[in-house]
Amino acid sequence: MFGPDKCGSTNNKVHFILQHQNPMWQEKHFNDTPPIKSDTKTHLYTLVLRKDNSFEIFVDKKSAKKGDLLTHMIPSANPAAEIDDASDKKPEGWVDEAKIDEAASVKPEA
Repeated sequence: MFGPDKCGSTNNKVHFILQHQNPMWQEKHFNDTPPIKSDTKTHLYTLVLRKDNSFEIFVDKKSAKKGDLLTHMIPSANPAAEIDDASDKKPEGWVDEAKIDEAASVKPEA
């Protein structure tokens, strides 16, 4: 979603919200949006997304804000890297097999 908004608790700001799947759908909000023009004239709001993950918001063909999709969105478009815990161990008796055959199990009558 992109464009000016003059209602609700987020009065007078230009929204820039992405939907991103990582691994489930989440909304990512630009954390430093420019204010909207509050006069009676018509204004042109433009969002430019670039291949290098940068973006720029223009108001009336003048640059209002610049940012990066990987660092300026809340929550971040890239999740934090997982760090392997060297002291993490499987509990005693842990079984790695996907299915475990239970000898005491009996098929129910049909």
